[in-house]
Amino acid sequence: MDKRFLKAFLTPSRTRLLGRLLYPWCLKHRIQLTALGSPIVTGGEVGPAECMVFAKVCSEEPLGKGPTLMDRVRVRRMTAEPAHLAACLEHIRQHVGAEAWPRYWDAPSTEGGTPRHQGVPWTLGILANLVRNGLTLEDALHLPEAQAAWLSTAMAVQAGSKLEVLTTDDEALLDSLSTVERPPDGTQPTV
Repeated sequence: MDKRFLKAFLTPSRTRLLGRLLYPWCLKHRIQLTALGSPIVTGGEVGPAECMVFAKVCSEEPLGKGPTLMDRVRVRRMTAEPAHLAACLEHIRQHVGAEAWPRYWDAPSTEGGTPRHQGVPWTLGILANLVRNGLTLEDALHLPEAQAAWLSTAMAVQAGSKLEVLTTDDEALLDSLSTVERPPDGTQPTV
């Protein structure tokens, strides 16, 4: 069975970060952090303040509530100790779990060269597919993101989509084939 699939469905339900108990990473958290312009999801340099916002969003704590004394201590510690910030960033990377997403074996555009998703954000595409297949919007928003991606992919395939999932076994085979040396020019294989 695909290792990414197993990781998506066998992950711990909640983790701790910066004194907060985080809910599993889901599309709701991604959308909220995107709206806030967080470099964790939009790209860019991530500092202590962005880590704290991530922890607040994923613990579903209201953002309007100001930082506590302990929040200030934690931010100062990350600022003063780069290793602590690096550990926090690694925890965030593991919490997001992007490596558990399915990988697709397909071109990024249709044969005609037009974008495949026609301007629809990919998060909305996943949500729409899950809702169309019976989940409530609330359930779809809170489903762990990697699980949502796998379920949406399976639903799309069952509906006739021509998606090809690149399994971890396929990747291992491709990696091993990439190390095989090619015969010198001019030699023909014997069969």
